[in-house]
Amino acid sequence: MGKMFQRAYGILQADKAALDAESQAVIERDLERKLSEYFELNGGLRMEIVSEEDGFCVFLTCKVERVKRFYVLP
Repeated sequence: MGKMFQRAYGILQADKAALDAESQAVIERDLERKLSEYFELNGGLRMEIVSEEDGFCVFLTCKVERVKRFYVLP
């Protein structure tokens, strides 16, 4: 019974966090815009959301040509 409950809980949690394609695309564009301030990107950004026992993990994947020069102000 414990495994069945965990599976059902995982399905419900994943369902709560599910993004529709349009919402995910908006987030990916925003993140890509921010990352492009620090990196020269080569292609698009891909985001994956994985449900875990204590929350979610968000994985971002993108190809980078180089790190841009930037300065940290004191």
